[in-house]
Amino acid sequence: MSSNFITRFLSLLVLNIFVTAITATASEPSESFIIGANTHFSFGRGVVESNLNLLAESGITSPRDVTFWRYWNPQKSSCTLPEYYTNYIDKALEKGLAPLQILCDRNERITPGYPNSPESREAFADFAAWMAAYYKGRCRLYQVFNEWDGGMGLEPANRTPEECGPENYAKLLAVVYPKMKKADPDCVVIANSVCITTKGFLEKTFQSGVLDNCDGFAYHAYNYMEFGENRTPEAYIKTVEDALELSKKYNNGIAKPVYLTEIGWPNHTGRGGSSEALSGDYLARLYLLARTVPEIKGIWWYDFQDDGYSAEHNESNFGMVTPDLSPKEPWFVMRSIAPVVKQATFLRRLASPDPRLIQLLFRMPDGTDVLAAWSTEDNCRKQIVLERGSAFDGPLQVQVAGHSKPIDRRWGFREWVEAETNKPYHENAEKMDRFAFSVTSRPVLVRGHLDGTKVIGVKTIVHPPFGHTYIWIPEQIINALPVGATAQKPELIHGDADYRRVLERPLHGDSDLSAEFKMNYDRQMLYLHIVVTDDVHSQKFSGNELWRGDSIQMAFSSFKSRMAIPDPGTEYQLGLTETGPQVLRESSQLNLKTPTEVTLQAKRTDNRTTYEIAVPFREIGVEDPKPGTTFGFSIVINDDDGKKREGYLHWGDGIGTGVKAPEEYNWVILRK
Repeated sequence: MSSNFITRFLSLLVLNIFVTAITATASEPSESFIIGANTHFSFGRGVVESNLNLLAESGITSPRDVTFWRYWNPQKSSCTLPEYYTNYIDKALEKGLAPLQILCDRNERITPGYPNSPESREAFADFAAWMAAYYKGRCRLYQVFNEWDGGMGLEPANRTPEECGPENYAKLLAVVYPKMKKADPDCVVIANSVCITTKGFLEKTFQSGVLDNCDGFAYHAYNYMEFGENRTPEAYIKTVEDALELSKKYNNGIAKPVYLTEIGWPNHTGRGGSSEALSGDYLARLYLLARTVPEIKGIWWYDFQDDGYSAEHNESNFGMVTPDLSPKEPWFVMRSIAPVVKQATFLRRLASPDPRLIQLLFRMPDGTDVLAAWSTEDNCRKQIVLERGSAFDGPLQVQVAGHSKPIDRRWGFREWVEAETNKPYHENAEKMDRFAFSVTSRPVLVRGHLDGTKVIGVKTIVHPPFGHTYIWIPEQIINALPVGATAQKPELIHGDADYRRVLERPLHGDSDLSAEFKMNYDRQMLYLHIVVTDDVHSQKFSGNELWRGDSIQMAFSSFKSRMAIPDPGTEYQLGLTETGPQVLRESSQLNLKTPTEVTLQAKRTDNRTTYEIAVPFREIGVEDPKPGTTFGFSIVINDDDGKKREGYLHWGDGIGTGVKAPEEYNWVILRK
C-alpha cells in the first residue's frame, strides 16, 4: 500500500495535550441497577425457558412482559392467570431474574376502553392489588399501564385525547397505588411510560399528580427515527435528564426515579433502521451512560427477540436475538458490558478538550478500575494516551464491547509513526510509564488499577468509510418555470389515490376536497400558487397546531448529502386563520433559529382558497438556483370540515403522518 494512499485516509485532525488525573474515592454503590429486556411471551412469541436461558446468560436481570387486566374476574374478585404466564414467572424466578410485570389492557366485562369511570378504576385497582398480593415476596416490580398516552391499541372511539390524557391516568393511579402498597408494601409501582415527550404534555403528566402516587415513572420516547446526533444514546439520555429536571418541579425539588422500560434501535432496512453493529454501539453507550445518572434505576432494552423475519418491518428487528434464538451483535455487547453496568460504582466523567470523546471511570467491587471510552464522531478513531503517574505498575486489560474476552496489556507506549505525514519517528523510544489505546463509536473498556493515572493526550485520526453513492428516486417530479413563463400546466391533487383518511369518512368528489398547484422562481425566491377547492373552510388553530385545521404543510430537502437517507427537511405549516394568514417553520435543514422569511397571501372566494407563497431559496438550502437545480418537495392539504382533521391530500410523502422521511419527498426541477 502506498504512503500517499495511507496519507489520504489517515490524517491527524486534532491534537490536544492536556492532563486529567484519574483519582477518586469509590462511593458506596446504591441499589442494584436493573439490566432489563422486553419479552413478548404474552403474545405467544418465543419459547419461555430457552429465551430466559439466553437472557440470563447475556447478563440481563429483569424480563418485562404484560399481565392482562382481562384475566380479572370482578364477580370472583380474583385472577385466572394462564399457564404460560405462571410458568414464565416461575422459570424466571428459578433463574434469579426479577420480572417487571406490566398491568394493563382492557377488560370487556367492565369497560371497552380506558378505566376512566370511578367503578372501572376501582376494578382495575382491585386487579393490581390482587397481583401484588399473589406475588408478594417473589416479585416486586410493576408498571401500571403501558403507553397510556399512545392509545394502547384501542379503537379510535375509545382513545380520544380526553380519554388518554394525563388527568385520567392520575385519577386511576391515585386509586391503584395505595391498594398495591397495602397488599405489598415492598412492591415498586412504576407509573405509565410516557411516549409523548413534548415538554407541555410531560409537564401536564407531572402536574396532574402522577408523581404523588408512584415510586418512579417510566419513560420510552424512542429516538431511532431522528436524524444525526439526535438519534444517539447521548441525545436520548439528555431527554431523560430534562424529564428528571422537570420532575423536581412537582416532587418537592427532588428528581423522581425513572425507569427506562423501553428503548432500542431496530435493524430493519427502512427509515430509522440501524445495522446490528450500530445497535450494539448504541446499546453499550446507553447502558454505560445511564450509570452516570443516579435517578435512572434501570433500562429494559426493546426487545430481547425479533418479532419476525421481515427485513422492512421495524417490530421484526428490535431484538438481541433472532426468532430462532441466534444471537445478534447487541447480545454479545450486552454480555461483555453487563458486569460493569451491574456491579461497578460510577466515579466520574473525565474531562476532555474533545467534546466528542466520552470517558467514564468506574470501580468494581474488587477495587479495580474500569475506564469506558468511546467517540461520538463517525469515520475516525480517537487515540487516548495515559500516563501512569502514581498508579500501581500492574497489568491492564483491554476489551472492545462485544468481544468475549479482554486482551492483556502492559504499560509502555512508543509513538513510532506520525499520523499526519505517516512518517516514522526513528528517534522515539518506548516510554514505560505510558499506555495508549484507540476507540471508535464502540466503547472500549480498560481495566486495571488506574488511581493516579493521567490522561495526557487525545488525537483524532480520520478513517473515511468505503465510498458509496446513493440515489433515491421520487414517484413524481414537477417543473418550476421562471417567473413570467406561459403555458404552465398546474399539478392536480385529487381523488382517492391522493387522499388519506384520518377518520372513517370517504371523499365525496373534487368539490369536497381537491387542489392544484404550480411553481415559479427567480434568483432569490420560489413561488407557489395553490388553489384548494373545499366545501367547508375551518381553521380555528394557530402556531404549531395549524395542521389540525384546513391548512397546507410543505417540506423541502436540498441535496447536500450522498447518504442513503438525506438530511432532515425544512418543514412549514401555513393556514388562513380567523385572524389572517399564518406561517410556521416547523423544522430547518440548516438548523436556522431566526424567524422564517416565507410569506403567505391567502383568500377565500366561494368554495376556493387561494394560497400565494414565496419561499427564499437560502432558507431551504438551495444555494445556487438555476436551470437544472433539483431539490426534494412534498405537500399536504389538510381537511377539517368543522369538527376535526378528517384526512388530507398529498403530493409526495414523508410528512403528514408524524413520520419525517425526506427520502420519500418528490422532486422539483428548475427549468428554463
